[in-house]
Amino acid sequence: MRFIIGYGLLGHVVFVAIIILGVVVGNILYFNIVKDRISSKRYVSFSIGMILNIIICLLLDIAAQYLLYKTFLRYLTNAIDTVVSSFIDLIKLQYILAWFIIPIALVFIYYAILSVLAYMKEYQAWIEWNKKYGDGDEVIDGDPDNNKKKKGFFSSIIPAFKKKELKYELKVNSELSDIPYTEPLKLMKCSKLSQKGVLQIGKTDKGYVMVVNSKDHEDKLKGLIEKFHSVNDITAKMPYIAFFNENELTVDNIKDYGRKILKERRSKK
Repeated sequence: MRFIIGYGLLGHVVFVAIIILGVVVGNILYFNIVKDRISSKRYVSFSIGMILNIIICLLLDIAAQYLLYKTFLRYLTNAIDTVVSSFIDLIKLQYILAWFIIPIALVFIYYAILSVLAYMKEYQAWIEWNKKYGDGDEVIDGDPDNNKKKKGFFSSIIPAFKKKELKYELKVNSELSDIPYTEPLKLMKCSKLSQKGVLQIGKTDKGYVMVVNSKDHEDKLKGLIEKFHSVNDITAKMPYIAFFNENELTVDNIKDYGRKILKERRSKK
């Protein structure tokens, strides 16, 4: 194992540095490929990327150890190891471990575990969502004709709004959030935040979008639209998502909306 972990102090440092590099690359792959995504292809790509990452880091470490201790550089490497070891002997190795190396190692291990748990949580959420709402043969309702009509729901969910003079202007004075209305998993998180009392409302290109999962937030939505739309048009069961402006109001249950997004994505493949 010494050809991997190193033959001396400098080799050990290189080994630890390459491990940190591998973890950093793994985190970059995770946040750019699978975080908050539900596509199975992304999870396959992430797994392949992590395998390649491990192999490349292992080969890089072996090459570095060979270069440092098996070539002409070994004379310089051994000299550095001797100097550093002598210095460490003067200041007591146990103090260095206690005050620097062990705390850094514990922090590193802590965040590495968090990364693994985050990946497992996202993957489990994707599996559960796909089992419930991702069946490609699932029928939205019992009428096949109606089901065909609803396939184009997402492409027309925010129709072009017509401009006309109004006595009132729809204006939201509350702090706006970035509502990810094209990502089902993120909408589930928004739904939980709404249930906890955190207002989930943001802008779209054509108006506003709001995720509602509490009576207070439903009352807030009704107050915003009552001068332009009938509040009786809100018939969806909570949690639901609402797209609205002065001219248009579209309300849909979160689960039904997420199901339609998945169907729309499949129709584009």
